[in-house]
Amino acid sequence: MKHIINIFIKIFILFFIILNLQSLTKAEDIKEFEIENISVGVSLLEYFSSNQIKKFDRNEYTFPAKNKYYRLYIDNMEFENFDYISVDLKINDKNLIIYGLNGMIDFKHNEGNKCLQKQKQVKNEIKDIFKSNPEENKFASKQDPTGQSIIHNVWFEMQNGKVLVQCYNFTKQTNIQPGLDLAIRLKEFANWLNS
Repeated sequence: MKHIINIFIKIFILFFIILNLQSLTKAEDIKEFEIENISVGVSLLEYFSSNQIKKFDRNEYTFPAKNKYYRLYIDNMEFENFDYISVDLKINDKNLIIYGLNGMIDFKHNEGNKCLQKQKQVKNEIKDIFKSNPEENKFASKQDPTGQSIIHNVWFEMQNGKVLVQCYNFTKQTNIQPGLDLAIRLKEFANWLNS
């Protein structure tokens, strides 16, 4: 009888460990993370009709290679938390699977501190969701020859992708819109961008 109870306890402990590992894995799955109720890894057709999608502005990636991915800008709608969003899709994918998803908030050229405050808030919210610490750096933007426009970069490496929170503090002279970008990227797309 004692032997049967020990086996039962071992099975129960094993079952408990498996359940906890599954919930931990789920917490680190970027497919569970949403921007304006949209997720990566699913078809864009789950959120928009074919006719709507045809009207979105399209931008081809020319780096690191041409004819692999493209971006659609969804900026003619009202969103709850962002000024506009964009999605990254694979060229010739008839299923329109979302490989990258970006939410963008515009700031004025003199609102660099507001952007950094928002970045810190978003970073802390993501830390609470994924229970992991981010990497951080900052660097001068290549789009500003003066070196005065700074990009503040925060990113979370996940098992199946990457989440980034970037604050683009462009100077007025660049004539480039400053703002905060929240990006979710499936691993395949993130690796391609970094290749």
